[in-house]
Amino acid sequence: MLKRFGNNSSLDDLFGASFTLDHSGSTGSSSGYMTCQVSSYSSYVDKDGKTHTEKFASAVDEDYSRGIREARHAYANSNTGERKAAHERQLLDKGKKVVMSRTGVDGQLETRNFFKGFMESNDDEFERDWLSRAAPFMPDRGSLGFNMMLSDTDNSKRLKQLSNARD
Repeated sequence: MLKRFGNNSSLDDLFGASFTLDHSGSTGSSSGYMTCQVSSYSSYVDKDGKTHTEKFASAVDEDYSRGIREARHAYANSNTGERKAAHERQLLDKGKKVVMSRTGVDGQLETRNFFKGFMESNDDEFERDWLSRAAPFMPDRGSLGFNMMLSDTDNSKRLKQLSNARD
């Protein structure tokens, strides 16, 4: 089974309300670009002969000079039925994070939106700003993570629609 990167709260931090990097007060005076992709896969066979898998994927891109950042994280555990995916965008002192999760208990999809530096009512304005000021400088990663959420689900069509709407 995958280690939870040092402690049990690390995955919760990725899929919670906090933003991973804070650009508040950034003047865009730093220079450079950072990109990081990580994936991990683990499988085992239990005493009944059933194979279980645990997967994690993450991609982060940041352009320091423009004060923009985009991160996607996904986690799935076939033993517990837990699936989580997060998509985070930051533009200077504003940010938005969409977290989708599904648990094995009831299989219900839960989508949560978190906003930093603006109200939900200004979401359309943030998206317009992102598309014009940030998206042209970010690589197209498709729906990394959300695809992992789509596998082995009864509502894959609904999830795919949500995923495509977020990209």
